[in-house]
Amino acid sequence: GKVLGADNIGLRFSDALFAFDLASGKQLWVHRGKEIRDTTIVVNGPRVFFAENRGPATVLPARSPDGGMFWHGPPAKNAPKAGPGTTVDRLGRVVNKVPAGPLLRTVLALEAATGKPAWEKHVNLTDCGVWGASASTREAAGFRELQALCQGDVLLFAAEFNQHDGANPEDTARRRTLALSTRDGSPLWSKIVGNLNRPIILRDALLAGNVLRDLRTGEPLQKPDRKTGKPVPWTILNGGSCGTPSACDSMVFYRKGSTAWRGIDDGAGTQFLGIRPGCFINILPVGGVVVQPEASSGCTCNYSIQCTIAFSPVGR
Repeated sequence: GKVLGADNIGLRFSDALFAFDLASGKQLWVHRGKEIRDTTIVVNGPRVFFAENRGPATVLPARSPDGGMFWHGPPAKNAPKAGPGTTVDRLGRVVNKVPAGPLLRTVLALEAATGKPAWEKHVNLTDCGVWGASASTREAAGFRELQALCQGDVLLFAAEFNQHDGANPEDTARRRTLALSTRDGSPLWSKIVGNLNRPIILRDALLAGNVLRDLRTGEPLQKPDRKTGKPVPWTILNGGSCGTPSACDSMVFYRKGSTAWRGIDDGAGTQFLGIRPGCFINILPVGGVVVQPEASSGCTCNYSIQCTIAFSPVGR
C-alpha cells in the first residue's frame, strides 16, 4: 500500500504531491507543481486528480504577522469597515474589490502508482467556486471555495457554500458545476445547478441544492409523485445555516439548527434537538451506524448538549 500527501505552501494550497510506500517508508514519487488547491485533490481508482494555477500566484500566508490564525475571532469594535466597492483583507485593511475575471486553471490526472501525468486539460472554472478570495476577505472567509468530487468516470468541480445569512438569488443563479471525464479530461457537461452548500455524490447522482441530477448528464432526475404517480423532479431538502451535509445510500444528514436527516426515497425527515453538528462534515454515516463527534463547543452558537453521539437503525 501507499500513502499520498501534499506539501503545503499556504492556507489551502500546496506546490507538490507525493507518495510513500507504507511497508518500507520509501518515497515512490513527487510531482512538483506551482499552486495546487488542496480542496480539488481527489483519488479515484488508479489516478489522482487536482486543479492547478499556473498563472500569477494567489496564495496568501496562513497566519497573520503576529503568528495567529486569520479570522480566529470576531473583528474588533474599532476594526475598519468596508464600503461600496471595497472589502477588508486578512490583514484588516480596507482594499478595493478586484473585478472577477474568468477562472482559467489546469486540471491534471496523475497515475497513483508512478506519479506520471495521464492527461492535463486547461479548463474554465468560472462560477464553479472561488480559487483564493474566500480565504482573503473577511465577509467570505471559508466559503464559496472550489471543490472536486469524483465517482466512476466522472470528475466534478463545484463550490461549497454557506447559508448562514441566506442565499442571494442572483448569486445562486450563477452557481455552476463542471463535469469532466476521468479517462481523458474531456468535458461531459456544464450547468447552472444553484447549489446551496457542498454538492454530494449520491448513488449515481449529484445532489446540488435540493435537486438530484444525473451524474453523467447533469439533467434533473424524476420520480413518481406519491399522490398522483406522475413524474415530478426528485428533490431532497437538505439543510440550512452553515452546516455541511453528508449522506449514505438511503439518507441525507444535515444541520437545521440541530441535527437533522431526511430519507432519499420518501423525503421524510426529522430532527434530534439539543445537539448541533459542526460547520463542516462531522455527521458520519459509516458501517451501518451514524456517528456525530462533538464539534459545537468552540462555536459562538449556544447549544445545551455538547457531546459525541451515535445512532443505530431501529431494531438493532
